[in-house]
Amino acid sequence: MLAAYLRRIGLDGRVAPTREGLERIMTAHAGAIPFENLDVFLGRGAARGIEAIHAKLVDGRRGGWCFEQNGLLGWALDEMGFEVTRLAGRVNKVEGEPGGHLALLVRVEGQDWLTDVGFGGSQALPLPLEPGEYRHDPFAVSLSRRDGWWRYTENPGGKPFFYEFQVEPADPGRLA
Repeated sequence: MLAAYLRRIGLDGRVAPTREGLERIMTAHAGAIPFENLDVFLGRGAARGIEAIHAKLVDGRRGGWCFEQNGLLGWALDEMGFEVTRLAGRVNKVEGEPGGHLALLVRVEGQDWLTDVGFGGSQALPLPLEPGEYRHDPFAVSLSRRDGWWRYTENPGGKPFFYEFQVEPADPGRLA
């Protein structure tokens, strides 16, 4: 399954679990597998479980939404020896429990990196988990802290769009 995934994103073999490797995989994934949430809006729901996600995004050459995109990327990173934590987020909400978004925190070379290929494609590279502003054309993106929560914001030049998360493993049951 991993070999098929790597072919799908245009890589010809495993990638070392380094920062450069993480950037390479994320860029390849984002460039090959589009964000798509058609099945959800058509009432079909999202693919669940790595076999179903792999069948849809890799074998079926489709796109997917956050749970599928980051589910597949997180699985592949795990397989290649990266240290991955799945994070639950709340999209455009400042209250309530997280669970409407799945993002990844990848620890590489002693640094935590927010890695998210499932928020519509605005994050082009992993972001260090520290407050800051970045340019990921055509988006301006930022990470900030507020009341114990991290906030990832994208600004396409109009109304900013964001999600908030805490740095703790997501509850798999809640995400399901």
